[in-house]
Amino acid sequence: PDGRFLLCNSGTVLRVSGTDEDDLKFHAALEPFVAAAVDPEAHAAFLVTRDGTLERYSYPEFKLQASHRIDIVPYQMAFDGKQGKLYVAGFDPRGVAEHPRARGFGDLFVYDVKELTVKKK
Repeated sequence: PDGRFLLCNSGTVLRVSGTDEDDLKFHAALEPFVAAAVDPEAHAAFLVTRDGTLERYSYPEFKLQASHRIDIVPYQMAFDGKQGKLYVAGFDPRGVAEHPRARGFGDLFVYDVKELTVKKK
């Protein structure tokens, strides 16, 4: 959101710069992820990995602070820093057996990051 970094789903973070020699230089290596949300004001970056783990990183250092298994199949997310809410679009794989003919794209899961219990890896 602040235009300083390019996050690639492969886990590579590149620095974005106004000068050609410094543009798209390697900044950090993260786990491969499905979705990301960054809030520079909160100094936080949130990633959801392919196995359904929510990871919180410091921003702009991209140091892992905590991780938590959320047990959904995510595909998109956004963070509202003012409310402290993380919105994750995805679906619960257990619900597929109960509603196999659903025509929607999934559900919206809301996490209060202030109350979210996270565990260090």
